[in-house]
Amino acid sequence: MRPSYIYPLALLSTWCTHSITQAT
Repeated sequence: MRPSYIYPLALLSTWCTHSITQAT
């Protein structure tokens, strides 16, 4: 069982955080 879903999930989280930071 390889955690292949952790990378894209973390990337999405980082992108969301960056987007929120830019929006505010």
